[in-house]
Amino acid sequence: MKTTKYLLAMGLGLALFASCKKDDPAPTTAQRVQGVWKLDKVISYFQFTGNPAMRDTTFGLATDYVDFRTDNKVYSFVDGEFDTLNYAIISDNSLLLDGDTTTIQTLTSTNLDLFSSDYRNATNFEEITIKLKK
Repeated sequence: MKTTKYLLAMGLGLALFASCKKDDPAPTTAQRVQGVWKLDKVISYFQFTGNPAMRDTTFGLATDYVDFRTDNKVYSFVDGEFDTLNYAIISDNSLLLDGDTTTIQTLTSTNLDLFSSDYRNATNFEEITIKLKK
């Protein structure tokens, strides 16, 4: 009887151990950013001395894309022009894009929103939001 209980307990323990699945580690910010993104739109808000503040939204074309690669370069094709810039992930919510700090506002499997700003003074500034989709 003891042998049966021992074998039953061992079998149950093995079954529980075998059914446990290790969780895959969550992808890093770099892994989540990497890949080809379609340019959805660019939203600009800017003012230059002596002019009123302006807002502008430019929508991406079907052929426009931004490709963050593992070599820390971002390749893009926007409005008929190719470009290559360096990038580096600084933290979970910011990256360095061609030397400028850019805030990651949204990062999901289908959306990446990047924000950057340059304030020289109260009447001379620029804010840019880039919205990308997969």
